[in-house]
Amino acid sequence: MKSKILYIFAIILLVPSCSDYLDEKAITDLTSDRVYNNVQGLKSGLIGIYHHEKTYYTAHAEGRHAMSILSGTDLSVYRTSGDAGAARYNNSMSPTNSTVAFNWTHYYQIVERCNAIITSAETLEMNEEDYNFIMGQAKTARAHAYFFLFRLFDNIYLTTEPTTTLDRTFSPAPAEDVYNLINSDLEDAINMLEWTTNQPGRYTKAVAMHIKAKVAMFQGDWEEAADLATTLINDGPHSLIPDVNDIFLPDDLDHQEALYVYHFNFEEPGEDRLFHRMPLLFMPRYNEVVGVEWDNSMGGYAWGRMYPNDYCLGLYSEDDARMEAYYQRYFTYNNPDKLPEDVELGDTVVVDNAETAFRQIHPGTKKYWDLSKEAIFTQSVKDIIQYRLSETYLMAAEALWRDNREAEALPYFNEIRRRALGPEGEVSSLNEQLIMDENARELAFEGHRWFDLKRMGKLVEQVRLYGGDERHLEPRQNIQEYHVRRPIPQDEIDLMPGYPQNDGYESISK
Repeated sequence: MKSKILYIFAIILLVPSCSDYLDEKAITDLTSDRVYNNVQGLKSGLIGIYHHEKTYYTAHAEGRHAMSILSGTDLSVYRTSGDAGAARYNNSMSPTNSTVAFNWTHYYQIVERCNAIITSAETLEMNEEDYNFIMGQAKTARAHAYFFLFRLFDNIYLTTEPTTTLDRTFSPAPAEDVYNLINSDLEDAINMLEWTTNQPGRYTKAVAMHIKAKVAMFQGDWEEAADLATTLINDGPHSLIPDVNDIFLPDDLDHQEALYVYHFNFEEPGEDRLFHRMPLLFMPRYNEVVGVEWDNSMGGYAWGRMYPNDYCLGLYSEDDARMEAYYQRYFTYNNPDKLPEDVELGDTVVVDNAETAFRQIHPGTKKYWDLSKEAIFTQSVKDIIQYRLSETYLMAAEALWRDNREAEALPYFNEIRRRALGPEGEVSSLNEQLIMDENARELAFEGHRWFDLKRMGKLVEQVRLYGGDERHLEPRQNIQEYHVRRPIPQDEIDLMPGYPQNDGYESISK
């Protein structure tokens, strides 16, 4: 499994200025020995990493790469897209699929940049504050990238050295080695970073601790996961937002519950300014109904790609505040110039044809709404929350319960329930189904469900029962046991002779 590979890359992406939050100048199109030979160059390299991370949402016009992780669970039904294989588990999600290739190369590019920064920082003279700042962020970013790759593909290779032109053996790393590297990086980051930062959008001690708790959950190290999660909750500076309506809809998402937020900004000059279209993808095309026009109160401009399915919506009781805060369930007539007969302004839209209703008025999620833009605008710079403290609470509860410490677990679990349902929402005992359902209610469409179901060994079972809906059964019919991991991109295997394809995908390789 030896291959001579020439990696030709710009060490940092072309980002003349990344944002008001990350205000150092990023250096681009230079060799690593010129960029990373001083402290400012290393800090500029970090800016490039943060910029590159955000392209997960922006590199495709329809957010295809992000949608591939948000779909394919028991909570969603996919309407249409040029690449719905991840949602429907059909053969288009193959080793030659461009989304599969992007997931692999995107995160290995981050690893490559982190390796260059970490290796250079170890050889440069600098003060302790700069060293901890640079190494803590770079190690968190590398661990985060490897953790994503490992959860998605299982069989990944490890490298901690910058790549130039060389002969190197590529082979899947043992899981133990992957975990050891990720945990070592995160432990260093926790010790090096501060709880908070004056530049939102940076990795902090809180982010590193949260990710390390997620890693411990995947390892089944319940004691470690519980210790990390409860420490973050009790010793860290973050707290839950009291009202669930205030989590996703404010313009500024750098609030007390948010641990890590991707920032987007139209003010970035040049071609590398970043915008995304996530708000459009989760809301139906309600403007096609005669008498209805785009309006921010119903989500603004929308394309209608993926929706919460009946199973997802059925998990909420009517008195659960998250139903109103997280979902738009009804659409109303709002265009006085085109009202149909016997309809008044403000009446709820009803569409008789089921397939038309699916396209035009199916409930959608509000979690990506951008209320700062005009309703007809098709681009968004709304920030996206990657991690928030409510997930930490649910991890603490699950880890403690699985560690046979239910009495300690209940307060963390009930804190989330109480915020959404009041005191009557509290439970007196836990089981796996309750935990799995509460995770769905709280975190649906935030990018965690597919990974959590895989971790619990429930992905195939849940999708076979609930994926899609009663009229869109492809996920239930198509999913197989091997779908708990994605195929290794064929182009990568071609560059690494002998590297094994993941089981189940060999017959659909090119």
